[in-house]
Amino acid sequence: RSLVLLISVLILACDDESILDTYPFPSEPVFFEHLPIDLTGVSSFVAMGDPNVTPKDHGGFPLKNPYTLPANVPVIAVRSGVIILAGRGTRYVNASWSPYNGQAYDDYQLRLKISENVVVNYAHVSALNFSILPTLEDLEADETGHEVQIVVESGDTLGWVGPHPAMDFSATDFSLELNFLN
Repeated sequence: RSLVLLISVLILACDDESILDTYPFPSEPVFFEHLPIDLTGVSSFVAMGDPNVTPKDHGGFPLKNPYTLPANVPVIAVRSGVIILAGRGTRYVNASWSPYNGQAYDDYQLRLKISENVVVNYAHVSALNFSILPTLEDLEADETGHEVQIVVESGDTLGWVGPHPAMDFSATDFSLELNFLN
């Protein structure tokens, strides 16, 4: 009886295709259809990461008005794809001049697969759009590397940045030896 149950479970598991197995990821080179953040809320783009690595492994979009609440600068899906990884940390406003000094806020990271080989990463997203990402509403604080499969459309607002002073962004093409695209 146990063997029959085990075989039934294995058959069900094999029949359950994941989104990643069926999503129509492009195999040819891809281009961003949208910028990753609303530029009206940022002051510039800054290459970041290891100073001895070229190209840089990621970049940041400093906010024009950091350390303010609520988070209000939209974070945008650069193209359609599947969110494959999410994490949630906690940070604190560290600006003595800010009325929010010392206040805790969420610090999310999202990884969006946009082609067979390209993944983009968004870091320091302060609030998520739970109408698009409802399964992440129960993400525990300080949970990193939470594997998910959430389909998003190009141009979707994934969340918002602020009070963190910048949103970090990177793109990686795993088909290249030096795979950072920034």
